[in-house]
Amino acid sequence: MRKFLLICFVVLMPFSLAAQNVVASTSWTAAFAMAAGADSVTFLAPAEMTHPAEYELMPSDIPKVAKADYFVYAGYEVMMDEINKTLSGDSSKGIQIVTQYDWETMEQSVMTIARRMGTIEKAKENLEALQALYEQAAQKAKESGLAGQKALVHRYQVPFAQTLGLEVVGSFGPQPLTLGQINQFKDSDATIILDNIHNPIAKPLQEILPKATCFTLINFPGTKGTKTINDVISYNLTVVTKK
Repeated sequence: MRKFLLICFVVLMPFSLAAQNVVASTSWTAAFAMAAGADSVTFLAPAEMTHPAEYELMPSDIPKVAKADYFVYAGYEVMMDEINKTLSGDSSKGIQIVTQYDWETMEQSVMTIARRMGTIEKAKENLEALQALYEQAAQKAKESGLAGQKALVHRYQVPFAQTLGLEVVGSFGPQPLTLGQINQFKDSDATIILDNIHNPIAKPLQEILPKATCFTLINFPGTKGTKTINDVISYNLTVVTKK
């Protein structure tokens, strides 16, 4: 009888409690999946790539996606044309999220994944720790005198800049700065420039604003020893508040 009950439990056990094969497009979407409660995540684009979103699929990647229980992606990845062919309209497998570092987007994207995987409680625990880190970042930016300063910010770093309380007086990228932008930003009185390590383009701004301090931040985990979203936020915070 006990053996029968055990077999029934295993058969009826919610899928979310069993080991799930989660594959992600990049280290960034993988980090969101981990925050959502995935125990382990395989990602396709090598973390050490300068531009992970531009990764083109290898033949060996196709079986990984085909065998995955879930595939987490953002939609801007070059690989998505091929991925969509592999998924063949299987909407139960793909989970599309928005990848940004503002709190509202973070929470929504993490919970989108968690609801699909059945890991809501674990995701909530992770989000509590993440929210505490966000509050710490805002407080540290205030204490260091960073908050309130005028900043020119790479488009992909604007959400984090706003979290720190910076006054974003202009944004640029991901395309190279135009002559018009350079002339416009010359009179911005910005004291901070935030660039993006994955496609740094702020050098012209450093030339026209030599007194401004330029920091280069990251988005995709895997750079500078980062792996999780918490790692990225902690690293970026350390960079902008170091003396």
